[in-house]
Amino acid sequence: MILDFNSDMNLLKQQFFVLLVMVVGVVGPLAAHNPGEISYVFQQKTKTLTIHCTTKSIIDLLQHLDPETKKLSTIKLENYQEEYVDYFNDNIELCINGERVELVIVNSNLDRHDATLEFNLLGDPKTWEEVEITVNSFTEIYRKPYNFVKFELDHGTQKFLFNKNSKKVSFLINNSLSGL
Repeated sequence: MILDFNSDMNLLKQQFFVLLVMVVGVVGPLAAHNPGEISYVFQQKTKTLTIHCTTKSIIDLLQHLDPETKKLSTIKLENYQEEYVDYFNDNIELCINGERVELVIVNSNLDRHDATLEFNLLGDPKTWEEVEITVNSFTEIYRKPYNFVKFELDHGTQKFLFNKNSKKVSFLINNSLSGL
C-alpha cells in the first residue's frame, strides 16, 4: 500500500477546517471573547434571559457603576448581584404584548473567561404575540459595543444586532418583523 501524505494531509486540513467552522458557527454567538461583544439569549419556554460576556465586561461594568472599585486589589464579582439587576433592568427594556418585563437574577457564573448572568423574566405573559426590546447595555462603557440578541421562541428564532446607533426593535411572533 502506497501512502500519499500530501493528499492525506489535505484531507486532514479540510476536515479540521470543517470542524472549526462548525464549532465557531455553533459556539461563536453564545460565547463572547471581546469585552464589547455581549450576547443576550431570551428563552420563551423557560422564561429566562442568559447574558454571555467576558469577565472583563463585568469588571468594566462595575468600574463604570462604582469608580471606587478601580482602587480595589480584588473584586468578588458575585457580591454585586443587586447592581447587575438594577443595571440590566435600566438598560434592557423588554415589553411583551405591551407589558414591561422585569429581570430577576437567578444565577451567575463570573469566574471564567466566558461569564454568564441568568435572569428570570417577571411579568412574562403566557403567550407572546408582540415583542418590543430596547438594549442600551454597555453603550456607555465601550466605544463600539455589539449586543447580540437572540429570542428562542416556541415557533422559531429571531436574532438581532444592536449597537450605539441601533438599539430598538419590535416584532410579531408570527415572524413578521418591523424595526423601530
